[in-house]
Amino acid sequence: MEKGRRRIPRLDGKRKADIVGVHKAWEQFKPVTLPPADFKPVKVKSEDIEAKYKDELETLAGQRLTHLSAEYREKLVKKPGDPDALTQLGILYGEYGLYAEALDQFEKILANDAGNAAARNNIGNIRFVQGKYDEALQAYTASLQADPGDPGIMVNLARSLQKLKKTDEAKKRFQDAAAIDPRVVRQYSDIATSLGVK
Repeated sequence: MEKGRRRIPRLDGKRKADIVGVHKAWEQFKPVTLPPADFKPVKVKSEDIEAKYKDELETLAGQRLTHLSAEYREKLVKKPGDPDALTQLGILYGEYGLYAEALDQFEKILANDAGNAAARNNIGNIRFVQGKYDEALQAYTASLQADPGDPGIMVNLARSLQKLKKTDEAKKRFQDAAAIDPRVVRQYSDIATSLGVK
């Protein structure tokens, strides 16, 4: 192409070369295109992918969990029963759906500190995710008794009360949380709207 470009000025002086516009050339020579294809992309469902690669996905998730939990395990070797490390491990297990392992971490915290509000709140979160709203309510209630001014616990309590169709109680708990921290109305706008809290 470069070689041809350099020859044009020499040929042009002898009237042996003309520059022809693309559209003009198309009148005489059809543009080069590929023939139409009958190809239709296959639609793949996420369930099919998960079924086919289930073992690989579980292996990768396990490796990621091992990597993420290593720091907290090392802390527990140095300081067994460290509530912060146990809390973070419990949260990680919960995020990966390992609820029994998560609950075990929070129970270890309570064995050393029965009034630990965070551990009780996290137990409530696990029970809530499992759909065990009565047990979640008990855990959130115990958590709020340990830390009566925590608006996050109040919101969690309101959520579980709402699931148990105790709407008036749920609304009161949510309003209590909003009185302490007005931002909860915006942060949890779905709950606020469903309870009629502005």
